[in-house]
Amino acid sequence: MDGIPSEIVAKIFVLCLPETNYIRPHPSTAPILLTHVCSSWRAFAFDLPNLWTSIHLTDAWKGDALPVLFDEVSSVNQRLLHQAELWNRHSRGRLSSISLNLAYQHYTQSFISFWHPLVHRVVIENLQTVRHLFIRFNFDYHGLPFYLPDLEIRNLESLHFVVAENELDHLFPCPTIFSQAPSLRRVILDVPRTGKSRDMQLPWPQLTHLVLIFETSLSFFYSILQGCLSLERLSINIYNSSNAPVSTALIKITKLRDLSFTLLHVENPSFIDTVAFPVLENFQFFSSNRISPPQFSWDPLTPSHWQMLHQLRNLHTLVLGFHEMSGDTLLEVLRLIPHLVELAVDADLGTYRSFLQGLTYESNPEGDHQNIVKNLETFRLYMELTGDGRLQPRISDDFSVILDALLVMVLSRSHSISSPRGEIEENHTAFSEESTAPAHLRNVLLRVDKEELQESLDEFHTRCQTYPQLSPPNMLFEIICKVDEFNWLVEKVDTWETST
Repeated sequence: MDGIPSEIVAKIFVLCLPETNYIRPHPSTAPILLTHVCSSWRAFAFDLPNLWTSIHLTDAWKGDALPVLFDEVSSVNQRLLHQAELWNRHSRGRLSSISLNLAYQHYTQSFISFWHPLVHRVVIENLQTVRHLFIRFNFDYHGLPFYLPDLEIRNLESLHFVVAENELDHLFPCPTIFSQAPSLRRVILDVPRTGKSRDMQLPWPQLTHLVLIFETSLSFFYSILQGCLSLERLSINIYNSSNAPVSTALIKITKLRDLSFTLLHVENPSFIDTVAFPVLENFQFFSSNRISPPQFSWDPLTPSHWQMLHQLRNLHTLVLGFHEMSGDTLLEVLRLIPHLVELAVDADLGTYRSFLQGLTYESNPEGDHQNIVKNLETFRLYMELTGDGRLQPRISDDFSVILDALLVMVLSRSHSISSPRGEIEENHTAFSEESTAPAHLRNVLLRVDKEELQESLDEFHTRCQTYPQLSPPNMLFEIICKVDEFNWLVEKVDTWETST
């Protein structure tokens, strides 16, 4: 490195870091790897604080195995203490990203005390320099080895706090622990579902991003909207009890652009009659898959439905998960969202053919056909055909008919004016250059949960390959036949950690 300016070497070393939110110390990855090459590299790496500002520590034994024997637990603890000391020493007070995952430790008080030095070294000693913090514990909060109600954590910007397997019906103290955090803007709380946790108070009126992965009451939902007026993204699970109060004063959230609901024991949208979100762009609306059939009702559309739908007119993205609604009702909903770019639907629509025909774009509409969602570029359709013993699908169309309707719809939203001859061509009107064409579909996904249909889907996929406009780079057209233990909509929680 003698002939290379140190500034260039520093940039190269930083570029060697893994592209992850938090870096797990390992000999095969930077920064540890850089210190193992030679003495000069080691000295240079130790002299670069930017290499040591992100760390992920976990108490897993080997791989993700559970440490069982005391010697194994002790070995893990000592290794983590050594790594924490290494990072603390060489970060030299730079703002840092810290992840501490104690998901495997035992519940007993002796084991909790056993981990106390590590928590102190990793969290407590870095409170004034930590910018992004992820913490996961796996024991009840009475054993949390720190409590900081009066200490200001001035640089903390994002907090992800997880406590698993807590069956005690006590109020969780996380908001109290981190109450003095004036720079905090983004919070994810994944805490036990208890009666009192539904009504905890959040001491952060400055929040812009909030994800709550536990059931909250309607009153708590209203208190969030009234207390956090700067929210831009909100993801929340709402549980409605029979005696839940309903807000009467209008709550206007003028900055909220991304909203995700999961509803449990909520039958209609009247709970947001007094909530206004005028700049909403992305809306994910799920019914809880813990109850079948879904309790939220779409048919018929009521004044509360219309009031909610008129607030969605500026949406770019709409995701509907685990709903039971007719295809005609969904088309009526989409007519009110003219600027929609992305649509994902997991709903029992009954007649999928008529829904797909309603989405088909015609250059010269005839009869009462109305072209809708002209800007659509992404379309994902999830079809649950097997049922789960509680909810049996209402599908009345033959599956091959549904596939034909899907192909016609997709072709109508592609920009090619030529297509192979055949029966599909008779149903598909290609756009002329003078016509007003819709946006070109870029991403199409069909997913079904009935593996017996794999052969039919393979044949359909072969047919689609005869249309060049349905293949990359023009379009990503995926067909997946897979049965999942969980509903697709709960596979991932969308936060700023996965999308910005």
